[in-house]
Amino acid sequence: MKCTFLLSILIFLLLLPGCAGLITYQDSERQKKYIHSHPEVPIYIQTKISESKIVKGMTKEHVIASWGHPYDINRLVNSSGVHEQWRYGYKYYGFSWYYRWIPTYFLYFENGKLDSWQDL
Repeated sequence: MKCTFLLSILIFLLLLPGCAGLITYQDSERQKKYIHSHPEVPIYIQTKISESKIVKGMTKEHVIASWGHPYDINRLVNSSGVHEQWRYGYKYYGFSWYYRWIPTYFLYFENGKLDSWQDL
């Protein structure tokens, strides 16, 4: 009995890091509140926000309404404008004795508008 209990705990602890990497960006209350308080936002953007999706041309405010705040922001300012890279989420990579977390999504903004993204 004691051995079975310890084995169950060990399995749980080995699976825990992998579960922590599963992320969702949906928060329907945040999305509904934003859409309700910003009727001027185009319908197609409102639809994407309510579906927890992103689309090229969204503002930073739209992306935050859809996915929430990013984990990290890297910013480059030069003569052509402001360029930002937003990182969202992490996923588990590796084995139980060697693992690391890698970003799940990179979003790229050019002068305040979503220009492109990369998922891993």
